[in-house]
Amino acid sequence: MSIYDFSFTKIDGSEGVIGEYLYNVILIVNIASRCVFADQLSELEALYEKYNDSGFTVIAFPTDEFNDDMHAESVERIKQFCIRKHSVTFPFADKCHVRGDEIHPLFRYLSENSPAIKSSNNLKAKLFHRAMKAKYEDTYTDNSIKWNYTKFLIDRSGAVADCFDATVRPLQIEHRIQHLLNDITYL
Repeated sequence: MSIYDFSFTKIDGSEGVIGEYLYNVILIVNIASRCVFADQLSELEALYEKYNDSGFTVIAFPTDEFNDDMHAESVERIKQFCIRKHSVTFPFADKCHVRGDEIHPLFRYLSENSPAIKSSNNLKAKLFHRAMKAKYEDTYTDNSIKWNYTKFLIDRSGAVADCFDATVRPLQIEHRIQHLLNDITYL
């Protein structure tokens, strides 16, 4: 199975297929509007605006699995927050599960086919991970997504090139996006 075979429900209720983005560089991100990392939406939008015409897209997947960051918020309210506060124009999926028993098949595939999740190596990142391990010790030990704003970078062939956790800001991976966009092997 290829990443391009996966479908998802778009925020407007219509069906989306990752195959719509064949030969693009794709950044798939699980988001939460009330998360401490929500300011990353502005950086994601900046990257989308800068590189979309070159074959790059961002797809946001809202989730409420972590600390009830969006629990009971409608997808329309989430989308309006992202547009109003961060001027987001990139595609949105409907809310889904990114870990656990009800994990969306796309996120199961991403988790199973990605390299190790990269984290920032600064003090703030280390303190964040220490606090999360203490709070969620039973679920913070496996290889699944640990928090909101986990970013899966897909190359033009559909392979998961990199995976970054919430402590890695979108602009910190711009060089990787540029590198993958310049790889014309699959065009």
